[in-house]
Amino acid sequence: MLSKKLAILFFTFVVFLHNGFSQDKIHWIHMGELEEAVKANPKKVMVDVYTQWCGPCKMMSNQTFTHPDVVKYMNDNYHCVKFDAESGDPVTFKGKTYTNPEYKPGVTGRNGVHQLTMELAVSAYPTLIFFDEMLNPIAPITGYQSVENFEIFAKVFASNDYRNITSADAWTAYQKNFVRTWGAAPAPVVTPLLAPEKKVGPSAIVIEIPADTTDEPMHFEDVPVPDYPNPNEEPVKEDAVLVMVDEMPVFTEGDINQYIAKHVTYPRDAMENDIQGKVYLSFVVDKTGKVKDVQILRGIPGGGSLEKEALRVIKSLPNFKPGKQNGQAVNVKMTIPINFQLK
Repeated sequence: MLSKKLAILFFTFVVFLHNGFSQDKIHWIHMGELEEAVKANPKKVMVDVYTQWCGPCKMMSNQTFTHPDVVKYMNDNYHCVKFDAESGDPVTFKGKTYTNPEYKPGVTGRNGVHQLTMELAVSAYPTLIFFDEMLNPIAPITGYQSVENFEIFAKVFASNDYRNITSADAWTAYQKNFVRTWGAAPAPVVTPLLAPEKKVGPSAIVIEIPADTTDEPMHFEDVPVPDYPNPNEEPVKEDAVLVMVDEMPVFTEGDINQYIAKHVTYPRDAMENDIQGKVYLSFVVDKTGKVKDVQILRGIPGGGSLEKEALRVIKSLPNFKPGKQNGQAVNVKMTIPINFQLK
């Protein structure tokens, strides 16, 4: 009788452990398992397309995808897939088998591109591709996503709110009204070497550039929900300003985080009065790559000098490689916050 009670207690303890710790990690599945998983339990899908050499991919895996709020929400609302864009393993998806013909075992660094990567039209890493319950693609989100920024994408797709967002203005309004509830560790702050010539860079650069992926840490946030173009649509109008395009503008002076950190000077009056905060700006990279139409979207109470400095440094950005739509250079609107923080 005693042994039976002990067995029951042990079983209860094991069940408790399973229930208590099952949310410690995202339940990643293989791409080849996805169709059966969706069939058995219809949910939205997120595919994390990464590579072994991609620094921002590792950052997302180690930081964003380990956060308790992210883990619980994704396990509850999504089937999550990890897909190595340069894997040598064949993958069958929607009745078709894809391989990586150029894969070479034992090679470090870049190792060919999987046919499924090309089928999914992925050209930068990491790229998160969201699908609906019928495995129809909803949108790709390119670049590193912090916990804070990932929340809006995870929820806009899971809740089907994206179906009501049919314009850039609607997406801007959605972001403005969205209430974030997931906590995130504070981003690193560039510490000045000498005071009062205090150089404080953005603690979290937010910019809509799926830049060439390197092993350098990058912080990409607030990328708008892509408004997919029709490949057969007519050429873009001469003065049109787009939000998401086939080829986003690329900063030509290396790491934009480092560039802004180097060129932003913390105003003395703000330092003396301990004024801190985040200035959100928008700007347009025109078809020649020039930065223009810089505007403050949201400022800092009492932080006029910080807003002025943020405007100055963004207006002084060197030329980008212009964005393209259907092979045509176009005007692209982008957003970026600069976080002024004193240590």
